[in-house]
Amino acid sequence: GSTSPAARRLSLGAPTSGGGAGGGASAAGFAASCVVALGTQSLAAGDEEGFVRVWHFRRGALKLVFAVEAHRTAVQALASGGDVLFTGAGDGCVRQLSVLEDFACSDFFDAKDPVHSLVVRGKNVLVGCTRGRVLELARRRAGGRGLRQV
Repeated sequence: GSTSPAARRLSLGAPTSGGGAGGGASAAGFAASCVVALGTQSLAAGDEEGFVRVWHFRRGALKLVFAVEAHRTAVQALASGGDVLFTGAGDGCVRQLSVLEDFACSDFFDAKDPVHSLVVRGKNVLVGCTRGRVLELARRRAGGRGLRQV
């Protein structure tokens, strides 16, 4: 039988020509732990080794354009905030990657508990942690500022 488009598995292959912060980073053996759309032509995926890889859909194929080591532990959550990609990991760190600066990585907030989900809501970021803790953070250039625990 034929495979429906929704059931097809995306092959997140290695780049065909250098480029990007990850240069020739191979995707062999890459297993995504989380994925988020970046507009209509790109996607980002986190992995168990702390890397975030960004692909662009071009001429019917996904091409790896950036690979950034964002965390020392598994990337467990991603959220797109337009010009910033937020990442969360098991070590409790929430980091931000600047889309406009070739995905330059910087610290955003230390949640103190493993991060399992991230949601951008206007000028705020919701951070879901273990034990059911949810934090609401204000987005600021210099990092997140805790507003409240929900």
